[in-house]
Amino acid sequence: MLMLKAFGTKCPVVFGQIIPSSIHSQIMSLTLHTAPGDYAAIKALVTAKYAGVAITTKSLDAAELGKLPKNKEFLKLNPTGKVPTLQIGEDQAVWQSNAIARYLSRLGPQANLLGATFQEQAQVDQWLDFCLNEIEVSSTMLYYPALGFAQTDGAVAKQAEKFFLTALACLDEHLLTRTFMVGSSLTLADIALASALFYPFKFVLDKGLRKKIGNVCRWFQFITGQDEFRSVAGDAVMCNKRVAMPKAAAKGKGGAPKQQKKKKEEPKKVEKPKTPSDIIKKLPKSSMVLDVWKKVYSCSEKDEAGKMAVMDEFFNNFDAAGYGVWKAEYNYDSDNTLLWKTGNLVEGVCARFDELRKYMFGTIQICCKKAGENGAGNIFLRGCFICRDAEAGAKHMVQVNPDAEYWTFTKVDPKTPEGRAIIEDRWCKIYENGKVQGDLTVYDAVEFK
Repeated sequence: MLMLKAFGTKCPVVFGQIIPSSIHSQIMSLTLHTAPGDYAAIKALVTAKYAGVAITTKSLDAAELGKLPKNKEFLKLNPTGKVPTLQIGEDQAVWQSNAIARYLSRLGPQANLLGATFQEQAQVDQWLDFCLNEIEVSSTMLYYPALGFAQTDGAVAKQAEKFFLTALACLDEHLLTRTFMVGSSLTLADIALASALFYPFKFVLDKGLRKKIGNVCRWFQFITGQDEFRSVAGDAVMCNKRVAMPKAAAKGKGGAPKQQKKKKEEPKKVEKPKTPSDIIKKLPKSSMVLDVWKKVYSCSEKDEAGKMAVMDEFFNNFDAAGYGVWKAEYNYDSDNTLLWKTGNLVEGVCARFDELRKYMFGTIQICCKKAGENGAGNIFLRGCFICRDAEAGAKHMVQVNPDAEYWTFTKVDPKTPEGRAIIEDRWCKIYENGKVQGDLTVYDAVEFK
């Protein structure tokens, strides 16, 4: 990804036009007025990171936000009295989140955030409009009430949920064979949609809903896992239990909403759920250093014989008390009809294990009965993984990866001849046209390390 560094003394060029020095001096002073944690601010700040544009953030608390509609100085910048507002220099501004993001993108043209061609630029605009109208409006109606930002009737929220899930289904279909929303590199469409979905994934899209949008989950975790995104928003959190939906208002006489007395509620203590990483960090120290094994494996010769030559290093240092090994079998091999599509599926599965990358290692093989041929009944997926936590490693894998539910994990014992044979077969025979157990031929394999 090309990054535009801080402007020097020369005037920058945007879309083939030199920016006058007077405007150039203003560009050097950008301040984003925003509410704390606003997803629209995430959109702007991540865009600035990719564009290489320096920007100052002015986060306003609730009291300050309430005064904006009567703040004469602020109204000169934005007559709506709302945030986000990007102040340029002393008295200029751009407001509305998509306009702000486009402006910042144009300041960093080398990043190609608006698309490399006229067609891609139109597609970026298309997905920005889709994000605003189909994702942002409906999703905020599902979690804003629970956070105290707005009140929504239950019937309205239910309709909003229907619109939101329909939009996600559309996204999921689009991302079936794509890494990015537009073209072959990240654009503003990816930044805007991932920012808009940051809180829905945290508060609304629980495990059951995520099962229906596996492609969106893969894409979202990839985009939000980039350094530019994490430096602004931190790590994306996947919802364990969704926030409560607003209740429908009780009807009084004449069908009008019935006024109900508010009950004083005692504050509830909310315990932060323990993640697999939290659990693993508290385990006793292991005598086996997984990173050492990963380095040995990676530096070995890139063929079956080279991998076999280093396997004694693994078996001699394996810590059965600290680690477990599981073979993995895909439960739906009959759905595998195209090799390239199956390859994308495997890449996605491994990408979604990223949360456990420090504690896991393994491979997934794509095998065929008839070498290199497509067709149901001919393509088989199998893998083998080592994971920290000898007892609950497989449980951790399923918890962090929604795709892992479609696999069966069976623990193997590396100390037995049978277990050793399985591990060697799946970690060493990862090269095209190699023969593996069951008289299958390797088409391709993905290493997770």
